[in-house]
Amino acid sequence: MKGGRAKITGHLISILFIVFILVIGTVYVYIPNKEELLSSFSFLKRGNDLSIQDLSSGIHLAEAFPITDEEGLTTDAYQFKVINRSNHNLSYQIFFRNQKDKIKAHGLEVLSARYLRYAISEEGKESIVQNLLEDELVYEGVILANSERVFDFRIWLDEDCGDDAMGKSYIGKMEIVEKKSLR
Repeated sequence: MKGGRAKITGHLISILFIVFILVIGTVYVYIPNKEELLSSFSFLKRGNDLSIQDLSSGIHLAEAFPITDEEGLTTDAYQFKVINRSNHNLSYQIFFRNQKDKIKAHGLEVLSARYLRYAISEEGKESIVQNLLEDELVYEGVILANSERVFDFRIWLDEDCGDDAMGKSYIGKMEIVEKKSLR
């Protein structure tokens, strides 16, 4: 009896040892190292630190026709705020993306970005007039920790676009992308 009990105890200890080794091995393989773990937590924590808030109703260019830059600068601006809720300065990019799928879903032709001119300015600063490029990037900057920046954005059909742009649609949406963290 004693020999059988010792044998069972030995098997039980062996099984527990093997389970312990398997658990340690699994944890080592599936849990990232300390730096990766901290980086993952940082990413999760900072997920909504950078955002855009509308301050006006947007831009509506129905029945738009080509105009000069001087006229474009007098149109109503779409005003928005970039907000940094983190404790770090953030480098970011703002894109004015064409929602091509929405346009095509309505059976309309997509207007190329090359026919559009725009001006973006931070509150209190001068506007810079540019062509909207195919990458749709309209601004790059750095925002200080726990701060906000207000922008005015105007967009119009370039006076030199010709008839090729007529009857086409561009549904734009502002998007902000964190470029990198400045820590």
